[in-house]
Amino acid sequence: MRREKGEDPKKILDDLNISRYCCRRMLLTHKEIIDELNPYQ
Repeated sequence: MRREKGEDPKKILDDLNISRYCCRRMLLTHKEIIDELNPYQ
């Protein structure tokens, strides 16, 4: 939601106290694909 409003991802992750680069990467690159995969169940 904050990202959609144009806020910087770095500031969002810093505000959430997420400092480990592996966690930051996972949150930045996550894409919800359940709706795309749902027809194939």
